Amino acid sequence: MAPFSSVSLATVRGGKMTRTWPFSASGSGSLSPREREIVIQVARGRLSKQIAHEIGIAEATVKVHRSRAMQKMQAGSLPELGRMADKLKLVPGTPQRS
Repeated sequence: MAPFSSVSLATVRGGKMTRTWPFSASGSGSLSPREREIVIQVARGRLSKQIAHEIGIAEATVKVHRSRAMQKMQAGSLPELGRMADKLKLVPGTPQRS
């Protein structure tokens, strides 16, 4: 069984679909609790240094967790990771952008 169910979310630019994400909206697939926490902070626009200070770990450790989350979510960049987190409603209390 694959670690992710196939949810197709698309980034739309100028009315054209540019990317689909095979990722689970329920439970964030196989992200660890720490990876999920860091993805949420990245989606809120926090820097690695800020995240590290807030949760009490080294900045390098934040980057490792972020990198693993990006691989699991197949995100090519930090902005894309943030958009994916937003589309998957991983960030509590943020309005859904259209």
